[in-house]
Amino acid sequence: MNYLALTTGSEFADWIMVACGNAFGAILAYRAVVYFFREDWGKLVTYAFAAVFVFGFVFFPDQAQKVLGEVWGKVSETSAAPALEKVQQR
Repeated sequence: MNYLALTTGSEFADWIMVACGNAFGAILAYRAVVYFFREDWGKLVTYAFAAVFVFGFVFFPDQAQKVLGEVWGKVSETSAAPALEKVQQR
């Protein structure tokens, strides 16, 4: 039986996304600690914000997509709901 024909690869893609997100988060945490000890507060805050965004996009992709769609709707003064529905149907 051909098991590869039964999968879409979404589980593998999710695994890759989580592994890369964790690696990137670890790099951000390491750099933040380095900036803490150098007392470079601007870079430390920037890395903290970056780590929050990475965590949000990796571990909550559906909610992040919704928030970005709403922000884009505010910026472009249109509703992003039809575009989001098309993406979610795929």
